[in-house]
Amino acid sequence: MSLDLTQFHVTFFEESFEALDGMEFALLRLSAGEPDAELIHTIFRAAHCIKGGAAIFGFAEIASFTHTLETYLDALRGGYLIVNQLGIDLLLKSVDLLRSTLTSVRQGNTVDQHPVAALQSDLERLSQVVDPPDSGVGEPVHYGAGAVVARPGGDVARHAKLLPGGWHIDFKPHRTLLQQGNEPLCMFGELQRLGALQPRVDIGNLPLLNLMNPELCYLAWDLRVHGEVVRADVEEIFEWVADDCEVLIRALASVAELPLPNQPVPALCPERAIDLTAPQQTNITQIWYGESGSIRVSIEKIDELINRVGELVITQSMLHELGGSGTPEVSRLQIGLERLERNTRELQESVMRMRMLPVNTVFSRLPRVVRDLGRKMDKQVELTLSGGQTELDKNVLEKIGDPLVHLLRNAIDHGIEKPSMRRQLGKLETGHLRLAAAYKGGRINIRLSDDGAGLDREKILARARSDGLVQNEEISDAAIYDLIFHPGLSTAEQTTELSGRGVGMDVVRKNIRALGGSVEVSSERGRGTTFSIVLPLTLAIMDGQSVVLGDENYIIPLVSIVESLQPRAGLVGHGSNCGELLLFRDEYVPILRLDELFGTRIQSRSPSDGLIVIVESDERRIGIVVDDLLGQQQIVLKSLEENYRKVKGISGATILGGGSVALILDVPELMRIAQERGAA
Repeated sequence: MSLDLTQFHVTFFEESFEALDGMEFALLRLSAGEPDAELIHTIFRAAHCIKGGAAIFGFAEIASFTHTLETYLDALRGGYLIVNQLGIDLLLKSVDLLRSTLTSVRQGNTVDQHPVAALQSDLERLSQVVDPPDSGVGEPVHYGAGAVVARPGGDVARHAKLLPGGWHIDFKPHRTLLQQGNEPLCMFGELQRLGALQPRVDIGNLPLLNLMNPELCYLAWDLRVHGEVVRADVEEIFEWVADDCEVLIRALASVAELPLPNQPVPALCPERAIDLTAPQQTNITQIWYGESGSIRVSIEKIDELINRVGELVITQSMLHELGGSGTPEVSRLQIGLERLERNTRELQESVMRMRMLPVNTVFSRLPRVVRDLGRKMDKQVELTLSGGQTELDKNVLEKIGDPLVHLLRNAIDHGIEKPSMRRQLGKLETGHLRLAAAYKGGRINIRLSDDGAGLDREKILARARSDGLVQNEEISDAAIYDLIFHPGLSTAEQTTELSGRGVGMDVVRKNIRALGGSVEVSSERGRGTTFSIVLPLTLAIMDGQSVVLGDENYIIPLVSIVESLQPRAGLVGHGSNCGELLLFRDEYVPILRLDELFGTRIQSRSPSDGLIVIVESDERRIGIVVDDLLGQQQIVLKSLEENYRKVKGISGATILGGGSVALILDVPELMRIAQERGAA
């Protein structure tokens, strides 16, 4: 019975895309002329990993291209070619091509062979190692795009290692070889492609069947490869498992008892001898990663687990309300419920951590964006990343990538000056971008700053006035800088393919607000600009304050609440065309009435008879009038739009302990509603 390898395709594609990310990151750190050997080795291993997987699963286009790529990288690694800028550019193009090819193959689409063949041809030309003339001194000799390093005597070292007789290999795997996802039969298949292979298996360490662990490797092999085989090719096959085995490679001619070609090599265990001329099957039972013993779990399974824990939280809340009657009979029940609440909370936090990923999964893609944009706009730009290990919910990470790319593009296009201009201003020719992530009050703060020209206050203000966005004579710097997020506003003197149409920054704010976050901007003319993004750690479960408005319960996200108070008479008044205002800590805060917005009744018409909850978003504050405050609790977010429809001012819904549904207030949107009504 043949093994269906398609069940492993998902893992192959995930690993391949991760390998490409690692390749790209290493390539961006690679310098022409002075290459880092470890970086080249990292790039080579990534290409080798993709090639091996593609060959196993029958993806011929990917295997063929990565083989050519690997050949060029091997020449760089061996010192036969010198790293130059053309080579780095081709390798980055190869990463892009492999990404698109892998995506097409994963989606079942036909791969366009023309760009693959063209880039493969370029790599082959760059990989050509020509024997240099006999200089005798080992000086580098350049041939076209590549550079061949001459060895003493005029031979290239790789070819000097070719031996007509072949090689004798003692291969002794460690017990954990299989647990690392390695398959000896695949390695033997690679050896067989180099020359005639004669294997012998050693079963001396094989335990009794009832004592055998099928995940461990108990075998060793004596392998002999006959023919004109390059030693480096043999070493390459075992390089991937170098830390998981003992390998001794000797010239076959030096072996005392060299079997004749027409004599079969007797196996140590004839009845278990492996016939490598027959088709082999690959049997992968489990994929392990490193020594941590971690395994891949699909995000769908994690989401399902989170949903189950969410239902458990709701059930626990219901039981807590039932156990709060205060009767003597339920005293023991209350103790158990308190323990259940504590355990549920710990379980919930553990499950949520499963969805948390380091923000570096997004950050690592950005150096390539900066490099390409800098070259396209003829600017020298460096990007410094910090806080990459700060963790964020996977759903938030997936949606923050595009806003960050647009902010980077905006900073390079509008902020960083040309090298000549920076020289005139007494700055370094290379502009600097800094992207940092850190935790801030139960949320994550992402800051992007540049040392460029900064925002032109007067130009923004003039454009805003011409568009009718500003009528006041006096306006703060923060309010002026905030205008760059207004749809259609642009100060660019000419339109380019990157900017100038007045679109993009408003989309950035819209996308960030859709995540329950906020974005602010600060700038100093001639010194640079900083964008600060504040995001929730997760979109699945949150802490909320339950409030009462008439007959309805609402949830206000706890991170948005500044303070709750019952105002004294005289602290609430009316401004000209501004609605009701509350004097709060020496500043006037607009009041928004939810009963008017949602069409519900309220018990306390006067704010002094009820309560006002001060909420904050984007450095702005408003007061929300409510009848009463209930308890604080963790809530499980449910999509109102998927189950009903979009409701203005509402971000979702949750089920309370008593089984009733409470709507969750969308504070950023309520802030915009208040602003549109002239209240903010």
